[in-house]
Amino acid sequence: MSQEFEVLNTVNDITNAGPVAQEIALHKGALITVDLSVASFLPLSFGMLKQAALGTTVIMNVTNDGDKTAFLTLNKKASAANGTVARALEEELLLKRVGDKALCHFYLPISPALSMDGAIRVSSDDTSVTGTPILFQGMVVEKGRGEAVLEIEATAVPPNAPTVLITSAENAHSTFP
Repeated sequence: MSQEFEVLNTVNDITNAGPVAQEIALHKGALITVDLSVASFLPLSFGMLKQAALGTTVIMNVTNDGDKTAFLTLNKKASAANGTVARALEEELLLKRVGDKALCHFYLPISPALSMDGAIRVSSDDTSVTGTPILFQGMVVEKGRGEAVLEIEATAVPPNAPTVLITSAENAHSTFP
């Protein structure tokens, strides 16, 4: 099976919003589709975070512009105890000591036709996971693409109850400080 791609400006930007970047993301399973015309909750898998921590950039694909917030969730399974998400994050991301961190990269190749008034945030229903950082918010058409880094830090590790703090370096083009 043969595939054809239209490749634009790959000398300077191979993470362009074109089909090559999308094909790479789809192949690696690192593409998240977000609709900002409705408030939504999208699960963020441990596998995707592990890939992102190991160097794969997660590509955000905004299909509809809007002023709503999309939450990428790291939630517990039904009836699971608090601490299960924090423990899984520490195990999957090899956070063995207090202060160990994993950096996960996200890229937003937004279409110039969208202004993205809404926001993309990360959250968890596990009280042992603190922080609900903004990845992208308030993008403008002229600077309609960018990167964000999600930082996951171990704040307590076994034998104590595991806890993690999630923060982000907001997108450089955010309208918020």
